[in-house]
Amino acid sequence: MKFPLDELYHLHLTTTASVLATIIAINGSSPDKAGAQLLITADNCLGCWQNSDRQDTVTADARRQLNSTLHWWVASYPLNPVVNAKNGELTVLFQVFTTDHCPTWLNQAQQNLQKTRPMALHQRFSHAARPPESQLLLDEADASAAKDLPDGSLQLLTDIHNPLFFICHHNDGIITLVHLLGDPQPSICVIGDSDVAVSMLTQLQALPLKVIWLTGSCDSTCPTGQSLLKLPLSNESLDQLSNGTLVSIATGDHDIDVQFCARALRHPSLSFVGCLGSHKKAALIKSSLLTQGYTSQQTDTLQIPIGLPSIPGKHPSIIAASIIAQLLSSAAMPTQRI
Repeated sequence: MKFPLDELYHLHLTTTASVLATIIAINGSSPDKAGAQLLITADNCLGCWQNSDRQDTVTADARRQLNSTLHWWVASYPLNPVVNAKNGELTVLFQVFTTDHCPTWLNQAQQNLQKTRPMALHQRFSHAARPPESQLLLDEADASAAKDLPDGSLQLLTDIHNPLFFICHHNDGIITLVHLLGDPQPSICVIGDSDVAVSMLTQLQALPLKVIWLTGSCDSTCPTGQSLLKLPLSNESLDQLSNGTLVSIATGDHDIDVQFCARALRHPSLSFVGCLGSHKKAALIKSSLLTQGYTSQQTDTLQIPIGLPSIPGKHPSIIAASIIAQLLSSAAMPTQRI
């Protein structure tokens, strides 16, 4: 899992408390590697560790501290608690993010990400009673001034686009972490609660993608998953989408579809915007947008109807598959997942 910058930022906007759990040391053999992370809230967990029992334990430990005054803490877990022997341990760093504990670097990092500017986050944990010292590293000059970076770090920082970028260093009780802050995975945003939208979300859960759902539904039967970020169905949620996001509008309500098509055209840099509907609906939406002052050049960037015509069928799951195929053809799939 890459560093969940977008997710942390959206949770901050909705004043949702969260804990970021990061594996920082492994003494022994583990299927989960150093740098693996979980972002934990009261009712959700983003990320997936190969050892599901350990993930459940770490998640439970994090939730017990969601409303505490702690800024961060470290805990160790046996690699195989079933075996009554010293078989190694895994060390996890927990960071608390609440309205009171929101770091100043979060807004700056999100602004840089919107500009597709590569960067790394350098954090120095020295006193458990205080938040970590944090600094955004935008180039090698920033790294040169950072404290406690281990040998070889500056050379690694020259390859800041490397999606596997992660450094952890321990020295005299001080923990130093450096994370890549970027978005190596394609992001797909599904807008709406229609049958097609829900079917898309179900199918997307099997793919190595970051999925964002703008929904007005509180139905517990709606899909949930490790890679799904659920946000309110609002203009503000769409405005916060990262550059390069692929957007599918499928609300089933004409007026709401027009609203989100218009809002999407204002976004500085979405990679793709499509809307569910017929060719007749496409003409109606584009005509409405033209009366609102948008140009024909802008409305022509909207893909309506969305989906590949080469995949016929009217069942919601088939339409969803057709839309996903078109979205994926518009983006480079990741070669590996963190």
